Amino acid sequence: MFPAIVDAIGIQYDDEGLGLGRALDRGEPTLIELLGEEKINALLAKKSSLYRKFF
Repeated sequence: MFPAIVDAIGIQYDDEGLGLGRALDRGEPTLIELLGEEKINALLAKKSSLYRKFF
């Protein structure tokens, strides 16, 4: 939602999106469209050694 809000208020940015977010009206593919839902879910479920170190 963040890129869509930024687009709506007229702020210009050069990248395809902001962070993991994409403005759906720009026509750029989302991560799910590029990688598939199963791959995205697997990547998001991965454990992070840095995260485990701090939390």
